[in-house]
Amino acid sequence: LDVRAWQDHKQLTNALSYLGGQPGSLVDLVFVQEWVDFDVEMRHFVVEPDLSRPETLRPRQIVYTVFRNHDCGAFQDFDRFDRKACLQICFEDDEAALAHAETQAAALIVRGL
Repeated sequence: LDVRAWQDHKQLTNALSYLGGQPGSLVDLVFVQEWVDFDVEMRHFVVEPDLSRPETLRPRQIVYTVFRNHDCGAFQDFDRFDRKACLQICFEDDEAALAHAETQAAALIVRGL
């Protein structure tokens, strides 16, 4: 799983060609996202959601990650934290700020489904 940065049409074309042509890859799609600067990424794992059952919309797990470097436009090295470590390292023990971010993420999950 690779992430590539791009800034113009040519770089995007090259990144998509690289990602789509990796030997042994069985992936038949590539996500393209706008870059947004961030301090920490929260990866929410929502498994088998059922819109008629709100309890299934809660993530089974949240993994907090921070990219360490992005040499040559590639994002492959990252630190992974549990909630406690994320709170200490990324949010400087600001429980209210992390809880607010998690609440916003939960709303986006529901809206996205």
